Amino acid sequence: MVNDSCPLFLSNPAQKALRDRELALLYVVKDFWRVLLNLLGVRDILAIGTDHRGGFFSRLLTQRGYDVRTAADGSEGLRWMEESLPDVLLVDIFMPEQDGLETIRLVRRAFPTLPIVAMSGGGFGYRAGDILTVARDFGAQSTFTKPFAPEALLTALQAVINR
Repeated sequence: MVNDSCPLFLSNPAQKALRDRELALLYVVKDFWRVLLNLLGVRDILAIGTDHRGGFFSRLLTQRGYDVRTAADGSEGLRWMEESLPDVLLVDIFMPEQDGLETIRLVRRAFPTLPIVAMSGGGFGYRAGDILTVARDFGAQSTFTKPFAPEALLTALQAVINR
């Protein structure tokens, strides 16, 4: 028996044809973003503290054509950067081990021109706006507050890419 609730096992030919067209369109859109990013010369993002287990941010950015590496915290992210410097750094502020502010400070000292996007939902008695102001002072070119719409992340990344 075919499982009708799973889109990969559609029994109705019209449903299957519609699903095939949707997948083809998805690949066209994904390829468009990948080509655009290649033309801009930006492909590699290191996301620190955002979702180191391949969660929402990684999926969103990968679908838009970015190559995404993730790190659980600033210490792990800096180790990744010793191996390969990303085109853009996406960093959360509150993380275990080494927080985002210290990470931004160290990255800015070592790599003065590396674009940095910082994000925070606040925490530990700090409002997101206040802590993100400090992140800008430490060298983040763009910041945004969580929770946010996915387009906010893409807009923030484009802002630092276009500088």
